[in-house]
Amino acid sequence: MSGRSNKGRSAKPGYKAAQPVEDVLAEIENEEGPPDPDGGGPGGGPSQTLADAPEDLRVVERELRAAWADALRFKELWQRAKQRADKREGDLAPREAKVRDDELDIAKHKKDLAVRERAVAEEERSLEDKRADAASGFASEQLKATEQLRGKRDALQIEINTLEEELATRRTVGVSEERAALAKERLQLDNDRQALEQDRARHARDAQALAAERALFDDQKRHLERKHEQDLELAERDVALKLARPERLREKEEEARKAAEEEGAALRALLDRLGERPERLVEENARLSVQIGELEDRLTNVPDAAQLENLKALAARTRQAEADAVEWRRQRDEVGQRLDRQLVAVGDLETAREVARGLERQNAGLRAALDEMGARWGELQAQEADRKPFVTLSGYDADPAMLRLPPTRSGELTLRALADEVRQRMAGERQFYYSETDVRLFLAGLASSRLHLLQGISGTGKTSLPIEFFRALGGNSSVIEVQAGWRDKDDLFGFYNAFEKRFNETEFTKALYRALLPANADLPTVIVLDEMNLAHPEQYFGTMLSKLENLERGAVLDILNSPVPNVPDLFVDGSKLPFAENVWFVGTANHDETTVSFADKTYDRSHVQELPHTYTSFPASDQHPQDPISFIALKDAFDLAERQHRTAATGARRFIADEVRPLFTPLRIGWANRLPLQLDRFVPVFLAAGGTVTEAVDHVIEAKIIRKVRDQFEITPDQLTELKDKLQAAWPKLESGGSPTRSLAKLDDEIHRLSGGIG
Repeated sequence: MSGRSNKGRSAKPGYKAAQPVEDVLAEIENEEGPPDPDGGGPGGGPSQTLADAPEDLRVVERELRAAWADALRFKELWQRAKQRADKREGDLAPREAKVRDDELDIAKHKKDLAVRERAVAEEERSLEDKRADAASGFASEQLKATEQLRGKRDALQIEINTLEEELATRRTVGVSEERAALAKERLQLDNDRQALEQDRARHARDAQALAAERALFDDQKRHLERKHEQDLELAERDVALKLARPERLREKEEEARKAAEEEGAALRALLDRLGERPERLVEENARLSVQIGELEDRLTNVPDAAQLENLKALAARTRQAEADAVEWRRQRDEVGQRLDRQLVAVGDLETAREVARGLERQNAGLRAALDEMGARWGELQAQEADRKPFVTLSGYDADPAMLRLPPTRSGELTLRALADEVRQRMAGERQFYYSETDVRLFLAGLASSRLHLLQGISGTGKTSLPIEFFRALGGNSSVIEVQAGWRDKDDLFGFYNAFEKRFNETEFTKALYRALLPANADLPTVIVLDEMNLAHPEQYFGTMLSKLENLERGAVLDILNSPVPNVPDLFVDGSKLPFAENVWFVGTANHDETTVSFADKTYDRSHVQELPHTYTSFPASDQHPQDPISFIALKDAFDLAERQHRTAATGARRFIADEVRPLFTPLRIGWANRLPLQLDRFVPVFLAAGGTVTEAVDHVIEAKIIRKVRDQFEITPDQLTELKDKLQAAWPKLESGGSPTRSLAKLDDEIHRLSGGIG
């Protein structure tokens, strides 16, 4: 019907071409209705009837009416849609303004990026020129110069880090010592102040006691003076009685009176001169004793008994006065000594007061210095508030090169071709010749564990293998030189200086953060811990050992004990560093008297590989420059190999459990469940890289199981010989025609060592 409708419409001479929807709706809106075939047209004039019209016209008429109804519905729907569109247009106006602003910003950024890209292009052209020069004959010299410059740069960086750590330590120690000295001096001042207050109180008590003793002394002095006056009165009475006697007696009595008066005057003079010269009192005492003796001799010549008795009584009273004078002198000496002690104490008190005043002045100076230091500390705190604690890491966040995504090789990778390519690149570009087996073992180790232990004598390429391997992949590498004094994770990660509000970043922390940035997030990265066993890895690397087993659950590293402001952009919760999944750790180890042994927890979590003493060079094929290997593509290749060779991995696990474990159980050698889990990843990748099941399982037994024999001192050479024979006899159950050459050679070395040989 539609075909006929179109044909009918095309037959009409007035048919017009398609019009815009708005024009059609305008025409429909102006029309009053469809033409009536039986009546007049819209203008009321006569119209040709269609009753006798052909069928085609009637069909056209019906279609026109249906089209008219559809047009009216379409008009209503369009008006509703127009209203919604108008409303939405009003809502979108602010957003469009914002989008225009964003477009301006984007244009500005594009302009900046264009400038930077031109600069990078110029640098790349410069590098290409230099590479061309190198290719023309200076490649080896430039590589050597580059290595030397890189070594100097690393040495300078280490020296700078060391100086910064030493400066921070000195600052911390200096401020701590100054604070401790100020606190100690303040404590000493407080103790001196308390002692001074105690001395003041004691001196006040001594002054009160001295005043009381002086009052007592004055009372005793007045008592002695009264007593002496009484004695004088008695002597005068006696003399008065003697005046009635003969002239001779009167003269004697006069002499006695004068002597008594002289004695009283002398006593009074002595009383007035108290404390001046104690030896004079002794002399006066002796003189008085002589005078008393003379008086007694004179009185013995007196014939009157009564007078004699009186004179004797006077002599007795004189002797009593002398005894009292002796007692008084004793008391005087005691009081004088107390007075001297009090005078000395008063002198000490004055000295202490002077010292206290000096200490107070010094304390005021120290308080002013502390206030000044507090003000300076406040200024430093204000200045440090906006500083970033991680200077280098925050600098990475602002570096455009760290935010630019590099081109990578993605898609499906062939592990056999990858292993051969890496081996050829290491040999052709860097002249490092590793065997196919060593390259396969290292590649399969990447799949089985995040931690590798490379062992061997010095000069076997333990440090060079991971660096050159990841360089051939197009990835990144960093070398950390382990120090013998490392004891905890702060030696590896660095530490936060709360005084300076700055984190002392180590190369290890920088490498971990660089691996998170967009420029490196999809590139394989290795961190080499050179001479890892110079210190105990279980102490400084213990945190990492536990984190490496939880990578699938999103491991994070507690870099800080509590959150701090202005941390790098990729930190979590202000204190935690997410662990990058694309990072591997390789520890190199020499075993001599300067190193420590790895614990079983380290061996069990790692891929262990011992490098041979010598390598054989081979002609390397030219490798064209290519983009770096994508970490995601490498991980997908490992997963694909695990699926393709799952049967072989299951057979290896069964062989280890059923055939190998019973051989080592009598020797008290066992292993945990990590070994079977590592086999599930190690064996498939080794096979996908071109190896065999025998080579893979032989390496695991030699590196992970027979190694434990050295720690069992009760094992005898005969037991190892029997173990060797049984292992070789059981091997066909794993793979026919294979032989565990590495394991047998390792057992021969242990048998030779236990038999008294060198090993």
